[in-house]
Amino acid sequence: MENSAELLNDFQKNSLSVSLRLLEKRILLLESLLESGEKEGALYRFRVDLNEAEIERFREKIAFIRQLVLAIMEKFRLEPSEDYFSRHLKGLSSYFITVFEDEKAAKLRRYGKVSPGLPRELDPLIEELLAHIRSLPAGAE
Repeated sequence: MENSAELLNDFQKNSLSVSLRLLEKRILLLESLLESGEKEGALYRFRVDLNEAEIERFREKIAFIRQLVLAIMEKFRLEPSEDYFSRHLKGLSSYFITVFEDEKAAKLRRYGKVSPGLPRELDPLIEELLAHIRSLPAGAE
């Protein structure tokens, strides 16, 4: 009988690892959101809308899923990887730079006629926002 780890080629092993990591990443995010409860910004509000019984079922399911992920990892000798806050920060910064470049008045034409005063009122604020996003700490290289 073959060793389970030898049943996957390197590309298959990588694919399985990536999928399991994505699952774990989302689970960690959901757990963090559940623990933090409500979060409120100016334009965004997050609320945990599960009752205690639903929260307990969620935690039980997550515990079971974690056990399965660990079992698959061990069976197929998948290697863990590390991720860093700085990588997320860089990725999000790049993403939001692109998003907000598209929110300048000239680009908003795609949604209809732009008021003549909009570039004067909106663009400096967008530029200031972009400057702050670009100045976020880069972290370790």
